[in-house]
Amino acid sequence: MTGTTPCPVCGELNRDLAGKCRRCGAFLRERLAALDLFQTAWRVIESPGRSFLAIATAEHKTYTILLSMLGGGGLAFFYLSVSPAWETAGGIGGALLAGGIAGAAVGLVGVCLLALLLVLLGLAVKKKVSFSSARGVLSYALLPAVLNLILVLPMKVMAFGVYQFLRVPESAVPDPVLRWLALGIDSAFGLWLIILIAYAVRALFSFRFYVSLAASVSLSLISTLCGGGALRFALNILQGLGLP
Repeated sequence: MTGTTPCPVCGELNRDLAGKCRRCGAFLRERLAALDLFQTAWRVIESPGRSFLAIATAEHKTYTILLSMLGGGGLAFFYLSVSPAWETAGGIGGALLAGGIAGAAVGLVGVCLLALLLVLLGLAVKKKVSFSSARGVLSYALLPAVLNLILVLPMKVMAFGVYQFLRVPESAVPDPVLRWLALGIDSAFGLWLIILIAYAVRALFSFRFYVSLAASVSLSLISTLCGGGALRFALNILQGLGLP
């Protein structure tokens, strides 16, 4: 039978991308002791389906806290660029500092809450999902947000300065065409993020891809609605503490 993987323990045929045997629960492939950050990130880009299975079954989900914080920062700056109602008195340095701190905090907490939501979903569909596995795959699914933070944000800051984070008339923005181009690049990274979350969900639940994609869109909407409010709350706290 094509597209199946035999269980090494009981011989049951399982879906090719399944992580555990549906009959006896044994792991269908060798478990990694720990995850190498750069190697795993590259594999997520190259082959997300199998990579998220390796992440979900790895004994130690390393670098998840780092990725959650960096991914949260990337998503925070994207949110502030498309909804720039926040006013900062500290210039571009203050905006980057406050946005980075708030984004990292919201990302760290947000990934944990979404992982808990996936654990509850597992209980609802009668599939055991550990919190560690859910947090691990979600953290690595934030790779597009991390790359956006490292590669795209510096170029946007050089092009637009503090206007990137403020609500100003369109005529006051340097090169509006370039800003629309930056928004298109951000949107492409956002679409990639949704696709990776779908692969992460599929690795945990063995859903069909369209079901995983629907779950990914739902998680993204929840993150946008709740995360945006949490981000602004965190920024207000930082401003209350005297940070720019």
